[in-house]
Amino acid sequence: MPDHDARRPVPSRRDALAAGAAAPFVLLGGAAAQPVTPAPPSTDERPGRMPAAPKPDYVFDIEQKRIAPLGTPTDAILVNGSDPGTEIRYTEGDMFRVLINNTMQVPCTVHWHGLLVPNYMDGVPEITQYPIGPRQAVFMEYPIVQSGSYWYHSHYELQEQQGLRGA
Repeated sequence: MPDHDARRPVPSRRDALAAGAAAPFVLLGGAAAQPVTPAPPSTDERPGRMPAAPKPDYVFDIEQKRIAPLGTPTDAILVNGSDPGTEIRYTEGDMFRVLINNTMQVPCTVHWHGLLVPNYMDGVPEITQYPIGPRQAVFMEYPIVQSGSYWYHSHYELQEQQGLRGA
């Protein structure tokens, strides 16, 4: 006849979690206690090494500034301090690498007019690309698959007319 008065203690949730956490050490035996030899420093030439982030060929610092090209001060949006913006040159087969720093207090986009680009880098705000937020940067990289002369400009509000353009 079973003794109903003798009760076995029921493990608490905390006991169950502690036992589960200790299980790998019990199953592996002494493996966890073996010393670990640090790996020698990696270099980019070693197999399995993550490549370093690519460096941009061009950096666009987009800024708002008051200029007076014809004597009357007006608000402008400049690329690297100039209007039109920095000229860039690539050859078919090159890898396009540009870092865009939006230093303004408003969002912006850059549309690479006529270039065959990945759709999400096309520069049309809220349709193919999110605008680059204020004080944010975006790195763009894609292969140049055509030749010719092209230009870049903003599709965000009236930024192209204020100077965010170049070739």
